[in-house]
Amino acid sequence: EVYRHVMEQGGDDYYASYRMGKAFEGAGEFQEAEKWFDRALNQYADFGMAWDALGDVRQKQGKWQEALKAYEEGKRQGHLQSARDLCRLLKRLHEDDRAEECIRESLEQWPDDRSLLLLRSDILLRKKRYEEVVKCLNRYIEVYPAQTDRGYREIAECYERQGDLEKAREYYQKAIDTAPGSAR
Repeated sequence: EVYRHVMEQGGDDYYASYRMGKAFEGAGEFQEAEKWFDRALNQYADFGMAWDALGDVRQKQGKWQEALKAYEEGKRQGHLQSARDLCRLLKRLHEDDRAEECIRESLEQWPDDRSLLLLRSDILLRKKRYEEVVKCLNRYIEVYPAQTDRGYREIAECYERQGDLEKAREYYQKAIDTAPGSAR
């Protein structure tokens, strides 16, 4: 109601439309939210957050290809969250080659993004490219030292999948030594 009032008072701009879409999304009214995000983008086509939000509500409705297009446009405009969501959706759809390419391109633009690094390690793990997984996770630890134990744990899991149980044990121990109170 607040956003309706703002628009009735002449505040009918892209941001008010975007906020209206977020309100409908929060209420679980995804089709209505989609209309408002479309409206915001018709008013300001370079609004990356609206492209990401549009992708989100389309995904919640099972409109996978339409969601991909929204995220692609947001990524093209340099919106990091759109890039992350695009890569995640490609991974979820088991389009691993496209996901890997998307992650590679995104890491060129945002080389220190920990979410992209974890996505990359997941895709590489699926492809059984273990040495690259370890390298990627070591980069993750370097970028995000607060999660060193997670990086070590995932490296250990990678070695375990390879059948190198001695290396797996070494990295599980490193994870324990780094965060002895962690149940994981």
